[in-house]
Amino acid sequence: MRAPATSARISPWRLTTGRGDDPFNTDFGFDGLAALVEEQTPTLVRERLRASVAKTVARDPRVRAVTAIEVEEPSAGPSRTLSLQVAVDTIAGDTTELIAPFT
Repeated sequence: MRAPATSARISPWRLTTGRGDDPFNTDFGFDGLAALVEEQTPTLVRERLRASVAKTVARDPRVRAVTAIEVEEPSAGPSRTLSLQVAVDTIAGDTTELIAPFT
């Protein structure tokens, strides 16, 4: 995952840590694994991952708002990789983008 300096410190860690894995902050982390194991169709998995990423990134105290999430579909054939680009407005007043690849 890549992110500009304003949100690089915490957001990627939120997306690589399972929700509730931190015993001192059970609200910290990403609930994407549930989407992968509970949903039956690729469309529902994609949309649930999208919603989970939005919720997780929005919990970062430096994020004012999640303004866009773009899902990059695999270009050809079946693939187990999905990439999400998340645009956020920060409390510092700038806009930044996070790229979250899922495999």
